[in-house]
This record gives sequence, structure tokens and C-alpha cells, in this order.
Amino acid sequence: MILGRDGYRAVLALAEIAPEFEAKQVILADHIDGKPLDADHLRVVVPLDKRGGRSVGDVVRIEVTTPPLPNRSSKG
Repeated sequence: MILGRDGYRAVLALAEIAPEFEAKQVILADHIDGKPLDADHLRVVVPLDKRGGRSVGDVVRIEVTTPPLPNRSSKG
């Protein structure tokens, strides 16, 4: 999950970025037009997204998590 200062969140699945699957590029931009951004204005961009819905500005957190394992309690 990527969180922007304004509360906007975007999520990427491992299969999207893993080389053996889709291998999408994800960029954590620290420059724009050749000029450095200051640390409060970093941006995550997913270039192949059609509408830029997962472009997050002013990134404050990048969180990598794994989903919980399914409950495998036996019944019967």
C-alpha cells in the first residue's frame, strides 16, 4: 500500500511487479523535469496504468504486507 499525504492510497499486487508474472514497472520518483524533489514530495508512478489511478503524490508511507493465511480449522 502506498499512502499520500492527502490520504490517497494505492495498492499493487506482487504478481503485477514480479518479473516472472506481469513485470510492471513502478517508479518512486525523486526528480521531475530533471530537478530534484524534496523528501516531502516524492511520487509513485505506475507508467503502464491507463489512467494513472495509482499515481500517488507526496508519498508518506510505503507498506509491504502479506495477506493473512486462510483459517484451516477442520470441521466434522
